[in-house]
Amino acid sequence: MAKEQAGKKRTVSLTIKLAASFAVFATLIAAMLTYALYSEVRGRLKEDIRVRLRDVAAVSALLVDAEAHALLTHPSQESTDQYRRIRESLQRVRGRATEVRHVRTMRKNEKGEIVFVVDATTRSGEMAHIGEVYKTASKALISNFDTLAEPLVENGFYADKRGTWLSGYAPFYDAQGRREGIIGVDIAAGSILESLILFRVRAIFVLAFTMLLAVVLGLLLGRRLASPIAGLTQAARRVAEGDLSMRVPVMTSDETGELAAVFNDMTARLHESRQRLTTEIEERRSAQAALSQSEEEFRKLYGDATVGLYKTTFPEGRIITCNNRFARMLGFASSDVVPEIRLGSERYVNPEQREELKRLLLEKGTVDSFEALFYREDNTTFWIRFSARLVDHGENIEGMAVDFTEEKTAVDRLKAAEQKYRGIFENAVEGIFQCAGDGRILSANPAMARLMGYESADQLISRVEDFPLAFFAAPEKREDFFRQISAKGSVSGFETCFLTSDGSLRHGNISARAVYDEGGLLALLEGSLEDATERRRAEELEKARIEAEARHRATRTFLGDLGRQMRTPMNAVTGMGQLLLATELAPTQREYVETLKAAGERMLTLVADMLVLSKAEARTLELEKIPFNLLELVEKTCEAMAEKAHEKNLELLCQVMPNTPHNLLGDPFHLRQVLVNVTAAILGIAPVGEVSVSVQPVKDPLRKDSGEGVQYCVECAEGRLPTESVAALFAFFARMGGEAQSGAGDQALGLRIAAQLVELMGGTIFAKNNESGGCALCFTTFLERQKKSAEAASPSSPLKDLSILVADNDTKSRNLLKEALNEAGARVTEAEDAQSAITLLKDAWMLPRPFDAVLISRTMPDMDGLEAAEIIKIEHLCPVAVLVLGFSATHEDVERAREIGIHHFLKKPLKKGQAVSVLRSAVRQERGDKSGEADDGEGLPPIDILLVEDSETNRFVIRAYLKNTPCRIHIAENGAKAVEKFMAQPFDVVLMDMQMPVMDGYEALSLIRKWEKENREKKTPIIAMTADAKEDDEVRYIDTGFDALLAKPIKKNSLLTMLLHQILGKKTVAPKKEVDRIMDTLGIGGDEPILAWVNPDLEELAPQYLKTLAKSADTMMVCLGSSDFDTVRTLGHRMKGEGNAFGFEAISRLGAVIEDAAARKNSQKISDYVEKLRDFLTRVEIV
Repeated sequence: MAKEQAGKKRTVSLTIKLAASFAVFATLIAAMLTYALYSEVRGRLKEDIRVRLRDVAAVSALLVDAEAHALLTHPSQESTDQYRRIRESLQRVRGRATEVRHVRTMRKNEKGEIVFVVDATTRSGEMAHIGEVYKTASKALISNFDTLAEPLVENGFYADKRGTWLSGYAPFYDAQGRREGIIGVDIAAGSILESLILFRVRAIFVLAFTMLLAVVLGLLLGRRLASPIAGLTQAARRVAEGDLSMRVPVMTSDETGELAAVFNDMTARLHESRQRLTTEIEERRSAQAALSQSEEEFRKLYGDATVGLYKTTFPEGRIITCNNRFARMLGFASSDVVPEIRLGSERYVNPEQREELKRLLLEKGTVDSFEALFYREDNTTFWIRFSARLVDHGENIEGMAVDFTEEKTAVDRLKAAEQKYRGIFENAVEGIFQCAGDGRILSANPAMARLMGYESADQLISRVEDFPLAFFAAPEKREDFFRQISAKGSVSGFETCFLTSDGSLRHGNISARAVYDEGGLLALLEGSLEDATERRRAEELEKARIEAEARHRATRTFLGDLGRQMRTPMNAVTGMGQLLLATELAPTQREYVETLKAAGERMLTLVADMLVLSKAEARTLELEKIPFNLLELVEKTCEAMAEKAHEKNLELLCQVMPNTPHNLLGDPFHLRQVLVNVTAAILGIAPVGEVSVSVQPVKDPLRKDSGEGVQYCVECAEGRLPTESVAALFAFFARMGGEAQSGAGDQALGLRIAAQLVELMGGTIFAKNNESGGCALCFTTFLERQKKSAEAASPSSPLKDLSILVADNDTKSRNLLKEALNEAGARVTEAEDAQSAITLLKDAWMLPRPFDAVLISRTMPDMDGLEAAEIIKIEHLCPVAVLVLGFSATHEDVERAREIGIHHFLKKPLKKGQAVSVLRSAVRQERGDKSGEADDGEGLPPIDILLVEDSETNRFVIRAYLKNTPCRIHIAENGAKAVEKFMAQPFDVVLMDMQMPVMDGYEALSLIRKWEKENREKKTPIIAMTADAKEDDEVRYIDTGFDALLAKPIKKNSLLTMLLHQILGKKTVAPKKEVDRIMDTLGIGGDEPILAWVNPDLEELAPQYLKTLAKSADTMMVCLGSSDFDTVRTLGHRMKGEGNAFGFEAISRLGAVIEDAAARKNSQKISDYVEKLRDFLTRVEIV
């Protein structure tokens, strides 16, 4: 009874503790939530009124007339219109916002006090007057009054007898942006305080109710939890006293109910265990009685066992006991008649096996499956397999023996058969395997192990535990394979992906058959695995190649069409700009046209650059690997960039170090593009001075067998880069382009192209700022050297034993010439000015070996280079004089030099090869000149000519030929437009090009002749124009329906003669030129400037035509990279037709060669002759 009462007391105490804990915890949670909610509401209400006050103050400031407000300085002005107007504006604000109390403007007086100016209050007792000091101004207003630039709201409220208020302020400004004053607004805040007080009372009430509810719920919960615990305590006490029948009632399904159920289960198990122990004791007694009977039965079993059992002494081998089976093995009837014999070495056919058995027993104490050939009692032999162990402290042996003679014989036969087929199995190309039904690999040949990535078949068998998981990486393939095996019993050529030892996937074909046991279960799976990875990869690569080629063809077609479509109108823009510049224009008009022309040229460059960039970023740009001369490429690039440098008053210098390899294999076009873009970037940031391009060999120890390393650095002496990160430079130049700095956007694009191309060439690009000033952009390439270098074939010292004087005031130019001439074997003397040079020449003239040649700069400080050259020629001081022209050399300079007697020139930027070549040529010979003339076309009547030509350049040429004649020219860009215009009005003559888009010349002729026959009485002369004319083509064209054939390039005399003959009723054919060799035409072997005379009628168009040709050369190389031979052929055809019209016969012949090479898809030949075209364009000078 006392224990029950104590238990009840503990239960009550536990209930109270649980209830109190729950109540305290719930109260704390409720209090924190209430406080957080109150703080949030209070903050939101205060912030709402502050935002509203800030908006009211800002709007009020906008309504104040600051200029009128500045005039209000005395209370007597309160009756003025200015005061009244400002006050009415403020009263409107107060009237619209009913909670606003005061709206006043303020400023500071001379004493620095804050005074009122205009007050919107209507009550006389509360109204502030002009100049009244604001004595109760807050600290926030006082501290921020002078610097207040945006609306400001006080942090705290203030209260008076009329309520609680919040103040805000905002500045207002006059028309010049000067701050005139500050407007102050007071807004009512009493409603906020009332809402906060009401919310606080409600929160306290909710908190109190929550506390009461928590106490009630805590009591209920504590009682519910404590009652089952008390019951479990009482039950546990009863079990401890030995009452295992005690059970606790399960009243709930929660954790306490589960605990009661577990307790009941535990007592039930304890009760069962007690009963089981009692039963086991009884059973052991019965088992002891049966043990004796089992021993007797074992003895009987021992005697009749199917394997031989024995026990002998060790090491003598005397038989102590054996069963009948072992006795019959030895040739005795039973174990009872076995005499005391020894199993010694005499029983072994090979006595060494007896010694081996003894050694194994001594080392290990046991032997398993030891095989030996034994003698029977009658001296016949049989195979016996021992399993034995030492017993009785090593004095005896007991073991088991099996006669496996028949098995051995069968195994020998199997081995013989296995030996026969082992070679086939071991050397098979396919993997051969045998697997058990449970997935184990039983056997495999070496090919199978290699396929699975293992060193041997044993390693494969030991490591692969489940062949389906290894042979079938895809679960669906595994299921499909076994489904086919179950249905057909065999599978042939089943495709799968299998896992190798390193986890990689390979493709294979499995052929297998199933072997089933007597119960119909899968016992074996035998088959072969063929590696189809390479074939599958080849198929995938072929498919990918076909798809990639299709994508590339589509991309090339799209980009080519897009480029052509964009280039055609842009060429028209630049061409029309060039024509406009040739007319009389006002200065403003000329500026507009020059801007238009420059923008068009820039757009053409951007189109070409974007095509290259898109291919480079998509990794579809294929770099060429052709022979080229690095020295020539660098020097010609620098020469091309010199004009751009001169536009910025910069001098561009070029230096290739002596040890730099010249004859390399690579992509010269894209290498030149990289060098151009990097040079353009440095020219864009160089303010003044010199920009130098230096090329030198470089070694990379991390690279092996990766070609000749060359580093290219473009350096300026004054400018600085904002960063040395190339990626950051992209953004820098793009930002400069966005700020309208000339060319900066192009430089950003150019650098991106350069970085992509350098990466494709296996090099790197980097930037640096020099500590001594200046900056540089550098990049590296690694290219192969030509196997048969052209350098070895050229003379090593072309200027050997020549004495040359170099006169130039520029130290770098002088050093560059000295280095180049010394390498060529010449003896070089330097002079810093013209007077020193003349003195040296006079002194040397008296010596046995005077100077052989003198190189003299055009621009020198003390004496002009031409003046010095004239003195040298007049006084015969040196047999050969070469004039070094600067960046600003003019045609007049060349003419004056020729009058003096100088016919050999070098032009900056200086090139080593050109300097040596010009000197060598100058020492040997002087070059001659030639000129031409053209007919003026007198006698042509005023006729209407329909010119059908798609080439804008050819249209310009023909119109220029006929500009001084009374002929009226009508243009049609293709055959379709020609037919429309011919049907619309009559023409006297039609000039018809043969190759045009939309409709060619043949189709247009057919439609015109058909319509003309039905609608006109007179036949119109139609003259065919083509660059493909051959000697015997005249008759063919006339038979087709043309009246005459005019071969391109069109000459002025030929055109005028043809028109005269057609108008007078005669027929003629334009004279045809004789085909010369292209090398002789261009004079590629030299590096001297090429002086060209153009048709006087086209002199104004010639420079623009040459620039267009340079862009065409770039376009051809881009198209060549994408195998767009059609575009290359079209451009070559146009060159062939346009070149001689200007007087550039070499260009016409180059175009013919390029057109023919494109028709034959000869990439190498196209590349070679495009480079020759570029060489021609860099050296040609129009005279």
